[in-house]
Amino acid sequence: MSLKNGMIDSLMKFYLNRKNKYKVDFGDFDPLRKDSYILLVSNSSLLNGFYVTKLLKNKPIIVLNELEKTNKYVNYFMSKYDNYVLKSSLGFDVPLIKRIHNVLIDKPVLIIPEEESSFFGDSNLVPKSIAKLIKKEKRDVVVCQINGGYLSNPRWALKNSKKGLIELNFKTIIKKSDMDILKLDEIYNKIKDSLQYNDYDWNREFKYFYNPRNRALGLEGYLYICPKCMKSQTLSTKKNDIYCSECGHIASFDDFSLLNGLEFDNLISWDELQKKELPRLSKEVIYSEGSMFLVNSKSMELTTLGHADLEIIRGQLFVLNKMKEYMFDIDKIKDLKFLRRNELFFRYGKKAYLFKLEDPMIVYDGIMYNMNRQIKNT
Repeated sequence: MSLKNGMIDSLMKFYLNRKNKYKVDFGDFDPLRKDSYILLVSNSSLLNGFYVTKLLKNKPIIVLNELEKTNKYVNYFMSKYDNYVLKSSLGFDVPLIKRIHNVLIDKPVLIIPEEESSFFGDSNLVPKSIAKLIKKEKRDVVVCQINGGYLSNPRWALKNSKKGLIELNFKTIIKKSDMDILKLDEIYNKIKDSLQYNDYDWNREFKYFYNPRNRALGLEGYLYICPKCMKSQTLSTKKNDIYCSECGHIASFDDFSLLNGLEFDNLISWDELQKKELPRLSKEVIYSEGSMFLVNSKSMELTTLGHADLEIIRGQLFVLNKMKEYMFDIDKIKDLKFLRRNELFFRYGKKAYLFKLEDPMIVYDGIMYNMNRQIKNT
């Protein structure tokens, strides 16, 4: 490990130890292990990779998405820290597979397979391509499944919990000696099952206190349907409380980050409810506003285009930016990604765009719904 990597790792460990509490079960895994292996980590929080690496003596090389470089602070951090390889936003391409293969000659590699960090507290989609990579490399596969990462640091939150508990559970799920006898589907199912988590189910049983002050702030960017009046984009938040402009106070978070005041007590169920309304919303106008950027596809640097108003109407995305109107056919949008807390990225033709939005989730869901509907109709 280089001196600069060591200093950054030490600073990150100090920061994370002050921020959270940890409960670690290494199981059959040796944190002092020096040989190469593949470490898979669940994606309940944007910080999960750092929670894991701070526990390990021999730091694994982390596979990071190249789109992380679109954030200037992350880009600066990456310029000072070289313990990573970059993954194309399009997935596990041939150059990345070769880089991972070369790293695995003498170093472990950390991969976060889920395509998105959790929006609402449960596990997300794992691409099947990860099974092909693992089958090809024939290394031990270790999983670190994490509970409490989402409740400690919700992706939407403006204020995170202080000293929230994060539980890390290590387990070797595949031995390299067994790789030849396992089929791809068996490998994939082992990975998917081992990475499963639901922070609400976990904390109903554990009952850990998650510092509820200002728990709701920022949630209105991810929730867009009021469960009582079923109107869209009427929600606001204050401290631990959620309000609707039509219904008044509708819900609040308790000490365990569970919801009071509704028929359900968690955001996973709320998201399921709002997604059922997308067929209706797609016939109306979905609106948001924010900032628009042009993305350099090689360096990932941003060029600011200024304020933008967005509308989704009849399968098309309209953007008004400085009196110039862009019209994007949703069926031609490629590589749609939800980045960090409120940023949407996509490619259109030969250009790439990024938007920082006030209501990112309804725009993301609206685009995804129209994409899937158009695919079914072809």
